Amino acid sequence: MKTAALRGLLTYGAVILSFLGGIHWGAAMTRSISQTDHRIDAGRLGISVVPSLVGWASLLLDARYGLALLAVGFAANLLLDIRSTRQGLVPPWYRGLRQPLTMVVVVALIVAEFGQ
Repeated sequence: MKTAALRGLLTYGAVILSFLGGIHWGAAMTRSISQTDHRIDAGRLGISVVPSLVGWASLLLDARYGLALLAVGFAANLLLDIRSTRQGLVPPWYRGLRQPLTMVVVVALIVAEFGQ
């Protein structure tokens, strides 16, 4: 794969993974607003930052390892999405949206990793 295309894929993947973490940040904030004591779920906020850190780290690695790290990051985020859906922290339809999209993304990242 050409270097510019590879860098583009890595960068786009890192941005999208960061966005997915932001969804969980927003869910934690919304939950805090709806509670009478406005308690903050610090653990949930902390977990929501991890996808951004994984995305950023993927840009610092050799492209092959960066693609692999992104694939792992997307898969791990899917597990968080599934758990969050079961706990009622995100809407029930969210898992149905995320699961097929994540599978496509992970396959695409792995194909790109071995195709370079």
